[in-house]
Amino acid sequence: MSNIVKKTISLTKEQAAFIEAQVASGQYANASEVIRESLRREQRHAAALEKFIREEGAKAYDDYMAHPERALPIDEAFAKIYADIEALESAPEQAAE
Repeated sequence: MSNIVKKTISLTKEQAAFIEAQVASGQYANASEVIRESLRREQRHAAALEKFIREEGAKAYDDYMAHPERALPIDEAFAKIYADIEALESAPEQAAE
């Protein structure tokens, strides 16, 4: 990892304790590994959300404009959105297992 950039960050006591517990559990060798894995997960989350908006959001808008009578109630719509995002986020992790 020759392209490592060192940064100083501020954490809450709870966040620092979480990192220390992860290292103490043996799951990670050091705090940097915990942070890098957390960032990788956030990157996957952001990419999944962007993909969903780009692909599914645009399609949903076009479908609504063509057939507004098919619209879902807002609570059902958000439940479907959250389920779809969860499926997209877990897909890379399931493939790695």
